[in-house]
Amino acid sequence: MQKLLPCGVFIVAGMLSMQSFAVGTSAGKTIQNTASVTYRVSGATSDSTATASYSFDVDELIDFTVTSQDAGPVTSSAPDNQVLSFRVTNTGNGSEDFTVSAGNITGDAFDVTVGNIYIDVDGDGVINTAIDTLVTGPITLAADANATLLVEVTVPSGLSDGDNGQVNISVTSKTITDNGLSNPPAGTVIAGAGGTGQSGNLIAAVIGSTQGNEIATGTLVITAVAVNITKSIASITDKFGGTKPLPGSIVRYQLDVAVTGSGSATNVVISDTLPSDLRFADTPGITLNGAAKTENTADSDGVGISGTTLTVNLGTVIAPNTYSVQFNAQIK
Repeated sequence: MQKLLPCGVFIVAGMLSMQSFAVGTSAGKTIQNTASVTYRVSGATSDSTATASYSFDVDELIDFTVTSQDAGPVTSSAPDNQVLSFRVTNTGNGSEDFTVSAGNITGDAFDVTVGNIYIDVDGDGVINTAIDTLVTGPITLAADANATLLVEVTVPSGLSDGDNGQVNISVTSKTITDNGLSNPPAGTVIAGAGGTGQSGNLIAAVIGSTQGNEIATGTLVITAVAVNITKSIASITDKFGGTKPLPGSIVRYQLDVAVTGSGSATNVVISDTLPSDLRFADTPGITLNGAAKTENTADSDGVGISGTTLTVNLGTVIAPNTYSVQFNAQIK
């Protein structure tokens, strides 16, 4: 089938994955069926055959799906720049043009600023303006083709932990809008709108179950908690009573963890693995916020040493909060 495309349309089928969705016979294909009858008349010595044929072009079925490609809500700080991912799949039987737009929905905790939309050409889920295609007009998908769309959003400041914001992407068949329709019922026939069939005649476009428009939703959730760690040396004691880092010197390290923002962070674990030139001192002197802890991993205080690694399991931490860990290591 040959279909005329308006100027500015992106023909993207060639750079998208092609999968089989069993859309059936291609739009515009001519199907010809021939029947025959064989007979012999009185006195004849051989059979005669009469045939009759009928042919028609297959009409275009307009159908497609739009789905979010994010594994779940996209976590974000506030303010921040994020990307939401969606996939448009042409499940119809012919090439189709689609218009794409994105915007906020009502009833959620916050609105984002919606930026550009890109076709994810290399499929890495990250916008690369040197590779990915900026959508500035309709996109064209061949039958069975799909396009992953990346939507830029800017998250505002002043939000709280757990706030949710939602963005809809709306995809519409251009055939629908070009013919002045809006959500026509499934089965609606648009005469001559399917392009030119193999016979040279115009074919119809028939609206599928999506009624020419599909919407998918992407969700952002604010994680207002930030966890940072710094490491310093509280003291060095050498065997002469000085403060030089010599073989045998005891180095007392300090790890400071700051949990800022609002809300909570879960499964917070501090760990420190010593390099080969250090070992834990015979008296590790572990403290957490000044309170002495043992190096026994079997007790319930969440602090322990296993081999060359110190771990401090803080569990769930409510922000804001700070933790300070000190321990002794010895230079070999």
